[in-house]
Amino acid sequence: MTPIGQKGSRANGSGDERLIVERLVQKLLSILASQTHLNPLPFNEGCSEVQIVQAEHGLNLTLPNDYKAFLRCYNGQSDSFTLTFPPDQLVLLPLESVVRLWNELNQHLDDQFFDHFEADGMVRNVLQHPRRIPIAYNESGGAYLFLDYIPGPNGKEGQLLFNINEVDCVVIEENVRDLIQTYVRLLESEKVIVRRRPSEYGEGYWFVSARGESINWDTYKSLVET
Repeated sequence: MTPIGQKGSRANGSGDERLIVERLVQKLLSILASQTHLNPLPFNEGCSEVQIVQAEHGLNLTLPNDYKAFLRCYNGQSDSFTLTFPPDQLVLLPLESVVRLWNELNQHLDDQFFDHFEADGMVRNVLQHPRRIPIAYNESGGAYLFLDYIPGPNGKEGQLLFNINEVDCVVIEENVRDLIQTYVRLLESEKVIVRRRPSEYGEGYWFVSARGESINWDTYKSLVET
């Protein structure tokens, strides 16, 4: 298995990476604003350098340049119901919530199968670990998006993992930049659209397929690969 999605060329240096991510984020938010008519969109102002350094110190690692570029633009979402992202209605967490959730998850560690692998050797067979950083989640659904710093022998440090159930994870993208690019591509191709949720599913907006289907992992994977 390889990460799903189409990858752009890699940027040369953190400055170029930051500019590319900023452009992608602005394109994504422009599409979201057009489809939802939300003003403002539910995103926090960007992080300061001090906030990023403090978080890295607390997590005891260096965050990827593309993720830091996103945080400098927008420090996650301002609430958990106005707008959610696929698959399975994820909310992009502000950095302070990333650190708080990371601390909570690491109170319940189970690394019994740390040296066992899944997803063609890309992923270690553990869910929670100090070197997996939750950057988005669906609290009620138990779905997480992790930055993975303990890849399997065929994986890459910093890959993005999504847990498809309580124990199994898949590589959803190689990095944050590619995830944003995939969202933009799906929206621009009109494979997915953003619509108001039916009242029985709560408030706010979510991504649906062109046929109006809610987007779980299987649907997301199919949309990305076609």
